Amino acid sequence: MSTIYCIKNKSTSACYVGSTHNAPFSRWQAHVSDLNNGKHHSVKFQIAWVGTNLHDWEFVILESGVPDSERHTREQYWFKEIG
Repeated sequence: MSTIYCIKNKSTSACYVGSTHNAPFSRWQAHVSDLNNGKHHSVKFQIAWVGTNLHDWEFVILESGVPDSERHTREQYWFKEIG
């Protein structure tokens, strides 16, 4: 089972939608580590992160218990819905 999540800037509403089949908050910590080190795979998210700090962002679970076979479809749904 997977979890679909959003990492949202509280001020600008910029949002990164992702999914994980592991512990969601561990994934959040991995994103923060990559962003703080300038090594995030999403250039757009990395640029949005610059000049902000952790308290400017929130980690929101959008959907949990998603079958792995539907993970990509649900992630794309949320990307379009929030995007």
